[in-house]
Amino acid sequence: MTTAAPAADPEHAVSGRRFLIAAGVGTFRHPGIDGLPGVPADVRRVRELLEPMGYTPVLTDLAADPTRDALAEGIEDWTLETSLGPDDVVVMYFAGHGVHEEDRHYLLCNDTRPGRWTRALAAEDLARPLVKSPVGHLLVMLDTCYAGAGTADISRLAADLADLHRGRANRWHLASARARDRARENVFVDALADVFAHPRHGATQQYVSVREVTERVNNHFRAHRPGQQARLTTTETDGQDPFFPSPLYLPGLPADGIDLAGLALLRRRHAGHFDPRSRGLEHAGERGDYFTGRARALADLAAFLTAPDADHDRKARVVTGDPGSGKSALLGRLLTLTDPDTPRTRAVPDASGGEQLPPPTYPSVIALHARRASLADLVTDLAAALHLPAPADRDTVLTALSARTNPVAVLVDSLDEAGTAGDTQESRRIAGELLQPLSTLSAVRLVVGTRRPQIPSLGHAVHVLDLDAPEHITRADITAYARAVLEDAQDPDSRSPYRHDSALAATIADGIAERARFSYLVARMTARTLVHGQITVDTGRPDWREHLPSDAKEAFAAYLDRFGPDRPKSERLLRPLAYAQGAGLPWSTLWAPLAEALSGLPCSQDDLDWLHRHAGAYIIETPTPDGSAYRLFHETMAEHLRRTGHEHEDHATIARTLTALVHKDPATGVNDWPAAHPYIRHHAATHAAAGGVLTGLLSDPEYLVHATPAPLLRALDTVTAPTHRIVADIYRASAAAHAPLPADARRDILAIDAARYAYPQLAAELARTRPWAPLWATGSLVHPAHRATLTGHTGRVSRVAVVEIDNRPHAVTAGEDGTVRVWDVASGTERAVL
Repeated sequence: MTTAAPAADPEHAVSGRRFLIAAGVGTFRHPGIDGLPGVPADVRRVRELLEPMGYTPVLTDLAADPTRDALAEGIEDWTLETSLGPDDVVVMYFAGHGVHEEDRHYLLCNDTRPGRWTRALAAEDLARPLVKSPVGHLLVMLDTCYAGAGTADISRLAADLADLHRGRANRWHLASARARDRARENVFVDALADVFAHPRHGATQQYVSVREVTERVNNHFRAHRPGQQARLTTTETDGQDPFFPSPLYLPGLPADGIDLAGLALLRRRHAGHFDPRSRGLEHAGERGDYFTGRARALADLAAFLTAPDADHDRKARVVTGDPGSGKSALLGRLLTLTDPDTPRTRAVPDASGGEQLPPPTYPSVIALHARRASLADLVTDLAAALHLPAPADRDTVLTALSARTNPVAVLVDSLDEAGTAGDTQESRRIAGELLQPLSTLSAVRLVVGTRRPQIPSLGHAVHVLDLDAPEHITRADITAYARAVLEDAQDPDSRSPYRHDSALAATIADGIAERARFSYLVARMTARTLVHGQITVDTGRPDWREHLPSDAKEAFAAYLDRFGPDRPKSERLLRPLAYAQGAGLPWSTLWAPLAEALSGLPCSQDDLDWLHRHAGAYIIETPTPDGSAYRLFHETMAEHLRRTGHEHEDHATIARTLTALVHKDPATGVNDWPAAHPYIRHHAATHAAAGGVLTGLLSDPEYLVHATPAPLLRALDTVTAPTHRIVADIYRASAAAHAPLPADARRDILAIDAARYAYPQLAAELARTRPWAPLWATGSLVHPAHRATLTGHTGRVSRVAVVEIDNRPHAVTAGEDGTVRVWDVASGTERAVL
């Protein structure tokens, strides 16, 4: 057996090593199992990809067609002999056949008999020795059919061990295919090779994150193998994934470098918002570039970003204007000009829009889209872009930015759309607590896009660019834009009736501009409806201009009017999107039930298909980790569809409907929150708080365990009833400790806090599935000698609870540093760390 390190005393283990275990089974002793001739090449190529990254291949005699016992025992023996430490890194790769049975996922080995699982190796048993070991960083890659089921088994094992042993963390599990999907030979490794051959980051990034690798592997699959999709799961990670060192990394660069991969990820995430707007279009699928006007504002922003430190006036640039004035389009254009990966085909216009200035050298730009975001969301994105260790709070981000020597630009769009739809409280928090201090930092160039009511919250250190002011907009700008959209010359497949009639296009564009005044949104919507024949005009009539829309509401109304008798149907189908939080609503599971609940009329999938065919241009699709999400393309349309004066009632209806969609266990009557759609776990509290029905959710202990902590914590501020304020206090008491933990660990801490707050019924319900029950005790109820022992081990103890485990009393202590420990009361012996 080949190993890379001699046996060592665990107390003197060598740390910081990199080991690769790569094995595959492509041939089988027994008939009935198809061979996999491509497996040896996959194993060899994984070794060739990782050896240059500093990995030492081990167990190389198991690389080709091992038996079940040889593989399992070989990994276990090597793990015990090598004395792995907290700084060591291990990558395990297995290629071959995978079978998903009812109880678990199995890997077929050389001596496996068809249907005889005693000679197959369960995926969790393949990884068990390493998952249990003290290795600091473990990545398991399964390249088999149904691999997602195997990594799910490994994740459950890792989570159970992490609950017992705090050190057994930082486990990553990458499956080449989902739990129900088949995988093909060579496809996954082809994708890996493509990712590593084409890095998308700079010299300051030390590692390529596993999340980025997974995302890019799936991009490769979409292009070459659409039926396959990789899946990544993690257990108790601290955010560190040093598995793939970057060949571009140069140590010793300035400490205030930007995480270029983080910037690229943010740009990709918000591309559906910024990219089409930067080209004067509605959605990313449209071709062409019709951006016009706003030359002075663009030149001013470019000059602001590139000004020397000595000329920085410590004021944020605030881009504002009426709805439809082109705020997002201008900021999207600025992002395009500053993107280092975009060819410099466009120079910056001067203030008059005439002579073109050469492209300057811009600072890195961190682009944030505040729509439906919270203060915590934006802080998290900023911290990731600055390469700060997670979790990072607002003060950490501000401290890092204040210490910078190199300028960095922070661009925040849609500040007025932050938080819950129709509520401006979160936008004011973001403005006052984050953006105000950012605007005064010497190294930060802050650009904010918002409507006018939010500007006072930004303080006095602002310079406002009002796009409705005469120096930034003329009727000629709107006319030129409308004419470009009417002629649609840049789309070779366009069927615009004005494409070959420039005189008619010019006449109608002038009429559109007259009615739209200074609204690019109205001009675009009107021109688009004319291009697609949804409305027609007869320029021979003297009053033809008066029949064109004059504001956004009229434009949306004109658009909806084209549905004729189906207009009410289109409005009720679109209305759920007007209230959607986050990236939007999923199509297949929640959209139809919410449309039914809000309207009282049936909504089928056929109805939604009809809506997508006829109104798809006004719906934005955004990819998320949980599948595609859908929202309306412009906030003005959402405002038009929300029922004025009934928003409170509608949010309540949405919250009740989402809760009703959570399946209930018929045996226990308990809601199955772990299986609920992620949108429900993420946003039910937000809708409930906006609708005044949060108390219903707070009455469900399982919801407290499985809800996404951040939005629930924000929603708890609305609780006023005394009984439910106790629940809110219990949830908040140890939120800093339980928020990042898995469900069972959160359950334990919540149960202890419920007992501490003298709420025994809630404590018992939370602990009903656990092998112990919490009983709150003050320090005086613990024997003084035992308390002294506990205090000596843990430092100052801020909370103590007594629980029964195996019919013996145990103390659960929570120190001021948030560390939770379980002790045997009689002996003072530590049992576990939570």
